Amino acid sequence: MYDYLAATSKADLLAVEAELRALEAPVAILWGTDDPFFPIGGAHWLRDHLRSIEAVVEVEGGRVFWPEERPELLAGTLRVLWTRHP
Repeated sequence: MYDYLAATSKADLLAVEAELRALEAPVAILWGTDDPFFPIGGAHWLRDHLRSIEAVVEVEGGRVFWPEERPELLAGTLRVLWTRHP
């Protein structure tokens, strides 16, 4: 996994920017604020480049595997999104 993290860069998002801008599906962005591999700026970039943002949730103190530590937050956010858009 660390090889993947080391090989990931902002260039990966920029390479698919046109596709992201065209995406019409509703989106919830959940991002850890203390992630050493994926800084919170990535969430802000997505927020500014996607058109159908339903929610941006900054997970205070969250790191790479925050969904394993706070599954109720992830499940709850997805439940709300999927209820609005069945």
